[in-house]
Amino acid sequence: MRTRGRALLLIGALAFSLGGDASAQARSIRVRNFDALLTVHTDGSLDVTEQITVGFMGQCNGINRDLSLRHNTAQGRATKLDVTIGYVTDETGQRLQVEEQSQDNGSTRRLHIYIPGANNADRQVIIRYRVANAIRFFFANSSVGALDELYWNATGNNWSMFIDSAHARVVLPEGVAPTRTAVYTGALGSTSGDAKIEKVGNVVDFTLQRGLYPYEGMTIGVGWPAGHISSRPSETQERLAAVAQWSPLLIPLIVFILAFKAWEKNGRDPEDGSYVVRYEPVAGTSPAELGTLVDNRADMDDITATLVDLAVRGFIRIEEVTESHLLGLSKSTDYIFHTLRDRSQWTGLKPHEELYLSTLSTLAPIGETSVKVSELRNKFYNTLPAIRSAIYDSLLASGFYLQRPDKVKGKWVAFAALSAFVGIGLAVLAVKMMWVMISPFALIAGGVLTTIVLFVFAQIMPARTIAGARAREATLGFKEFLSRVEEERMKKLITSPEMFERFLPYAMAFGVADKWAKAFEDIYREPPTWYVGGSGQFSASSFSHSISTMSNAAASSMSSSPSSSGSGGGGSSGGGSGGGGGSGF
Repeated sequence: MRTRGRALLLIGALAFSLGGDASAQARSIRVRNFDALLTVHTDGSLDVTEQITVGFMGQCNGINRDLSLRHNTAQGRATKLDVTIGYVTDETGQRLQVEEQSQDNGSTRRLHIYIPGANNADRQVIIRYRVANAIRFFFANSSVGALDELYWNATGNNWSMFIDSAHARVVLPEGVAPTRTAVYTGALGSTSGDAKIEKVGNVVDFTLQRGLYPYEGMTIGVGWPAGHISSRPSETQERLAAVAQWSPLLIPLIVFILAFKAWEKNGRDPEDGSYVVRYEPVAGTSPAELGTLVDNRADMDDITATLVDLAVRGFIRIEEVTESHLLGLSKSTDYIFHTLRDRSQWTGLKPHEELYLSTLSTLAPIGETSVKVSELRNKFYNTLPAIRSAIYDSLLASGFYLQRPDKVKGKWVAFAALSAFVGIGLAVLAVKMMWVMISPFALIAGGVLTTIVLFVFAQIMPARTIAGARAREATLGFKEFLSRVEEERMKKLITSPEMFERFLPYAMAFGVADKWAKAFEDIYREPPTWYVGGSGQFSASSFSHSISTMSNAAASSMSSSPSSSGSGGGGSSGGGSGGGGGSGF
């Protein structure tokens, strides 16, 4: 397979060269020899000297040497190599001009090396640098026991040119003998070992036994007994470093504690009392207000209940009409809202009710006092925020809340959105800046969990006053009556058909209109004057169904908007620290 792959690569290179222009054919670069001297010091630092002989065909300017800064500890914790560049010279010791560049979001340091006379000639480049944290430390509980190791990608796997020969020498501190060695050659992930290993005293030599194709490399591993490197961390220090990487996961816990204290201080409702069945709504309150008081939300059920309440009270009349389409082949149901009173007669209305009527009148065709539900699409939605705001303001004015529940919830939802934004932003920044002390995954997980915590608290943070809590208990008692009135022992409380109409909007706001209607099957037999149209035999249940269908149609149209429609146990080529690669320019 390897021979076939090389043949295909040579064929591809030949085809490319034949298809290029003359200048491209005349210019090429290859590494004649790559020699690395790696000296390990007792303080844990590593001195690297790379002696690279480069063959230039045609006119070139120099080479790029890319040093990868990615590194994994023996425990698999991602860190960043601390590299200090010494100097870069030619074979005579003459300093070469070098431009340092950061690549791959800071994970690669590029040395842009200018080489005089790089024209149809072989030139040698010598690069010296120090790495402060290249050694990996295994502890006694690992599969290989207590062991120090240099696991290093000697050549790098990102060279875009051929490397004819390569050699790496590792020199350990005086008196330290290697106990484990390994070498991996080939493309990234390869486990081949086409290199010769020789050990003499504290020195280990790795000599490549074949050339390297572009994007192939040689990774070496040398292990020796622990106890010779002064910077070796303790097991406790390594565990603390690993824990520190995941420290952002503590943020949701801290946020939960702070949010809980804030809820206890400002968000907890007064102690719930027992509520009993009540037969009247809280005095002076509308269906929309009580529906909102129960769950802190002014939703569409509350708003459409206001529509029916206005009809019951004689401000509007609802007409159900059937319209034909396609020459009568299809039909649809629409509803017309007729405003029955002039503005001068809009007395006894709450702000949200007056705003409701005013919007219906404004959206009616010029000169008319009626508007179809279908004509409210993409128009009425502009008024919904103001209607909701008026409902909340009424509850606030009644002393049921210290702060509007929608604003309290909105503030905490904003905190949740901000935490998600900050968490993701920091994770992206951590990847780009290689903040190896903090895991990007921990930042993302911490941000997500913090967002969830804040979003949950947003739902429960709105707090009612004592008066609001008592009003809510009374409302729940009234809801209990509306939902259980069909029971035999409750039916005796039904006094007249007018009672059905009066409390129907409240039953709609509470979501118990069907149960309320069933109790009036034998009493409510004539259709009301405020709702006309429909077909079939009239009954309280069928009428309740018609009202429900109308409310759903109204809610849909009113809310619609234009936008909605290691060698210590295995490895591979390219797996070691260091690495990188190079290219010509």
